[in-house]
Amino acid sequence: MSELFEIKDSPGLGRGLFATKLIKKGEQILEFTGPIISFEQTLQKIPDKGNPLQIGRNAYIDLDEPGVLGNHSCSPNA
Repeated sequence: MSELFEIKDSPGLGRGLFATKLIKKGEQILEFTGPIISFEQTLQKIPDKGNPLQIGRNAYIDLDEPGVLGNHSCSPNA
């Protein structure tokens, strides 16, 4: 799938993405993919049916794997 990361289990947290090598500044790690959904559609998914990623005022990506397994925040470091 990728030479930069692998999918593994993390004790207590479930599955996640883990780097397999040093990732250089500016290097693309992965591309988030999935259908674009509205805020109203995200409310139907939360909390147990996904973790949509906001990309606009009323636009979210309903993340596919492996993107859904990556940690993301409003203050990312990747």
